[in-house]
Amino acid sequence: MKSKHIQTLVFLFLVFAIFTSQILLGQNKNTQSYPFFSHQGYVVLLTDLHFPYKQKNIERLLNKITEIKPQHVFLLGDLTEMGSNEEFEGLKNALSIIEKAQIPYNSLLGNHDVRWSYVVRKSKVLENSDSFSKGLYEVFSTEVGNFIFLGIDTTMYFQHGGHIGKAQIMWLEKELEKASAKGKRVILLSHHPLGGPVTYTDDGWKIIDLISKYDVIFASSGHVHKYDYLGCYNGTWFQTLGAAKDGNMSVLSWDKENAYLWKYNVDSDSFQLIKSIPLEKKKRRMIDATIKLMETSDNKVKLKVDYIGAERIRILANGRLIYERALQYNTQKFLTYEVTLTNVPRSDFSVLLRISVVGKDGIYQRFFKLERAENRENNVLKKAWTFSLEDTIYSKPAVFEDGVIVADYSGNVVFLKDGKVIWRKSVGPVVANVEVISQETHPKICTREIVVGDLEGTIHFFDSTGNFTRQIELSEPVYSLKKGNSTIAICAGRYFYILRLSDSRVIAKHDFKSLLQVQPFFKDNIYFQPSWDGNIYLIDEYGNTIERFNIGKTYYTSGSSTPALVGTLLIYSSIDGTVNAMDIRKKEKIWSLRIPGVGYSAVENIGDFIFISTINGEVYKIDGKNGNIVWSSNIGSSTMGCSPKILDTGQLVLGTNNGELAVIDANTGRYDKFVVSTGFVMDVLPYKNGILVTLADGTIQFFTMKR
Repeated sequence: MKSKHIQTLVFLFLVFAIFTSQILLGQNKNTQSYPFFSHQGYVVLLTDLHFPYKQKNIERLLNKITEIKPQHVFLLGDLTEMGSNEEFEGLKNALSIIEKAQIPYNSLLGNHDVRWSYVVRKSKVLENSDSFSKGLYEVFSTEVGNFIFLGIDTTMYFQHGGHIGKAQIMWLEKELEKASAKGKRVILLSHHPLGGPVTYTDDGWKIIDLISKYDVIFASSGHVHKYDYLGCYNGTWFQTLGAAKDGNMSVLSWDKENAYLWKYNVDSDSFQLIKSIPLEKKKRRMIDATIKLMETSDNKVKLKVDYIGAERIRILANGRLIYERALQYNTQKFLTYEVTLTNVPRSDFSVLLRISVVGKDGIYQRFFKLERAENRENNVLKKAWTFSLEDTIYSKPAVFEDGVIVADYSGNVVFLKDGKVIWRKSVGPVVANVEVISQETHPKICTREIVVGDLEGTIHFFDSTGNFTRQIELSEPVYSLKKGNSTIAICAGRYFYILRLSDSRVIAKHDFKSLLQVQPFFKDNIYFQPSWDGNIYLIDEYGNTIERFNIGKTYYTSGSSTPALVGTLLIYSSIDGTVNAMDIRKKEKIWSLRIPGVGYSAVENIGDFIFISTINGEVYKIDGKNGNIVWSSNIGSSTMGCSPKILDTGQLVLGTNNGELAVIDANTGRYDKFVVSTGFVMDVLPYKNGILVTLADGTIQFFTMKR
């Protein structure tokens, strides 16, 4: 009996051993199906979720993440579709599955998260070694293994495109220095592509210049929803990533020798290797160069390039190819190439030279900015002065007592005369326009004040000497202001306030349910306020709602375009690609024009004629009474962030996303165009005998104008 019992135990033990080995073999087989399981570490990159659009794809991806258990997850923006509180709450619930699995994650914001949000989504201030920015950013610096992942905030308030800004580039350089001191390699992450193979920012080129000094392996981004844009620039592999809403995610893994980028799709349920990159910088950077540039007095540019591993040189000036030649190829020693450029644009005040030294295994790229006080071929404009603030300028400036008031995103408010600071004050982060109000304090005595609203919800009043005169505290971020006769309208979050100036009392507060981005049009004691809820509201100075016109929904509204009034016709443009005239007395639409690309800038008018611009670079003059197009001109550059302004010379002036200033004849539509900077023109303002220009990089320029 004992023998049989022993035999039974032995049999059971053998069955158990075989069964256990099969389980282990199955697990090992499963491990082999994901090659990065054998690597030293790996993280997941997830971008463009657009929650709750295609929510099932997002849920399947999150389940896969809990299955593969990465060390970290990085979300690269466009987390939601419209940036609403409800969408963010739904996404938070969806992400709880990876939180329960104890997988840490960091998030960036995308344009969809901030563009239509009445809540300020950004939460971090940047402390730099030599300055302090009050501006809010959504960034991170996260250490995983021997790498530091740096998340860069490229989003702009109310805009589709991307911008980084001086304050953030200073922060980035400091973080790169810290990584270098620790001996850590860096992965750059952003929503908008920064440059290299493609860019959706106006100043990403500054990062391309910067990374050549540091050990940056990858620069990955979203926004374009596909893996199509890639290449090695200054020793860094640039790669756009597929959208999570389409079932895509990416894995970045590493071993002792290389880093690997994998793509995954829920439908194929497999990982495909996109690229492997050597960790050692010398092996990544097979091409190198030193570029020296000198501008001569006769408008020529001398260039000296010491290079290795290159076979071609390519030079662009303000985005246009001006020079390309083959180079003698050598991988063993540095060679020298010299050239004098005689065709650098003469009509531009600012020229950005992009010099690319191209090899078989990548591109070494440098940028040089040339500035001029006047263009050499046309004397329509002359640069009189330039002034720089510390941070991005979203706010539209205002003329005040022979000078101008300008505010930046760090809350610096300056009063400038002839480019010199008369006084400077500090408030919270500013994106709202500056307003100047006048009121009679005593018989025949009129006082003027400057009004600035910040994202902390504070309305600041200053007198002409820069002293604070009063302050109003609101609960919401201030996005725009508009003076009336005895009141001032305040667009704060989704709320429309009317403040009586005589006693600083809020006499009305309306909830318009969605973002109030732009200032209202004001005429005959009525504010005409567009909202992203799809309506244009008519509110009188007593705070009464006179009328409400529903003109769209979701994206397709007039929420980013201030309307105008021609007689009894309310002229408004909508992102659905139409310009419309609504008779406010008859409450009916009189005419409508289909013009693709309108709705992103204000409607301006002279008498019965209106002027509008499109994101496609077109400018229209339209008869406001009947909707007939008088003329249209294509200036060749997008104008999303800037509206046409009317000069007393019978001309229009318009800034572009390419740093250009277009001066347009209001009668004929003929125009001259000049590059005045390397970034977005945020606003133009008729001032004295010329034009004041504010730029996203914090620069203010004043140009005198030939009459």
